[in-house]
Amino acid sequence: MASYALTEPHAGSEVAAIRSRAERVQGGFRLYGRKTWISHAPEAGFFVVFAKVAEGREGIAAFLVEREGVEVGPPLPKLGQRASSAAEVALEGTFVPEEALIAREGFRLAMGVFDRSRPVVAAMAVGLLRRALDEALAYARVREAFGKALWEHHGVGFKLAEMAMDLEAARLLAHRAADLAERGEANSMEAAMAKAFAADAAVRGVSEALQAFGGNGYSEGYPMAKLYRDAKALQIYEGHLGDPAGDCA
Repeated sequence: MASYALTEPHAGSEVAAIRSRAERVQGGFRLYGRKTWISHAPEAGFFVVFAKVAEGREGIAAFLVEREGVEVGPPLPKLGQRASSAAEVALEGTFVPEEALIAREGFRLAMGVFDRSRPVVAAMAVGLLRRALDEALAYARVREAFGKALWEHHGVGFKLAEMAMDLEAARLLAHRAADLAERGEANSMEAAMAKAFAADAAVRGVSEALQAFGGNGYSEGYPMAKLYRDAKALQIYEGHLGDPAGDCA
């Protein structure tokens, strides 16, 4: 298991503002800094750590660091997506040999990762939205109100139709961004569009699906509460509204 250690307490969205540093010493480097919201850190055997060897974004480099060289904090409590752990990571003069430097152009590497990871987040959002729509449709077909099934009420039926439209649009955007990446073509804009639209559609759709369940949607006995918690994170990591880069641990 590996972890991607980029996000910092003061630099979740502005990658160029990271404060972790790498000081050159005989035979390699010593790394100093603190990372946060690092996915899979509690289980990881090694980390890709971003740190500055010089000022400016062009001074950011990426290093391969074995687990023994980092201090991993306890798993962070999360609102949702609890099956995926995250923790803080600290480096206090960690020594790494010269060959641990895997990318001198770390900023460009980090930006390139978004082009690959954002279509994945979009696909996650598509799957989550599909589950929410399936659950809402099944419930609306068997639950009755005022003498007819829920889905026959325009207030519910129209919302389900909007969810279905958002689902298809999000799926096509995700496929387009992933197809370009697979072909080795530039996809920065398409990846960002897919991620942003699909994540928003998932949050919006799950909220409407929960509403269709009425009071039962607010119960942990139904799946909507979990889907609602899980959806919100999709808007935050890999870039969120107002932050073009976003938390990307």
